[in-house]
Amino acid sequence: MDASLTHALRDSSLVAELRADGVAAPGLLVDVPRYSTDSNGDTTETDVTTLSFLGQEVTDPSIGGRPLPLDPGDPIGTRRPVTVVFLPLNFSTAAARQQITGSVWHGAPTANMISASLLTLALPVAVRGFVARVRRLRRRRDGILLDDLGPA
Repeated sequence: MDASLTHALRDSSLVAELRADGVAAPGLLVDVPRYSTDSNGDTTETDVTTLSFLGQEVTDPSIGGRPLPLDPGDPIGTRRPVTVVFLPLNFSTAAARQQITGSVWHGAPTANMISASLLTLALPVAVRGFVARVRRLRRRRDGILLDDLGPA
């Protein structure tokens, strides 16, 4: 839950920064496969949604938990034109314009952020209640033991 809150805040910061200081350029949405090998020597290919613009390739940020979709029938053949918004002093900070035009505070990410915030706020109250209950039970148990030790 804290991860959802962290990602929502990161997304909001990225969108605000790109909206304020970003520059638009024509680009393409492409797939840049990433290969990894496990300890058994098996190789796995992962499709990585990538923005290609001005001779740069930047991994598409998953704003709202979702990167732009690749062509499901042929991910490696995806070459969809997009407008890329990037920071002129840091080309690696970029996103497709369509990702930063809407609100990052809608749908599931917002629900996750709200529930994570509420649970985070409720945690100290719940812990205090649990500690108080344990203390009451111990006092009651100790009182019973003392009564049993007294004269009959």
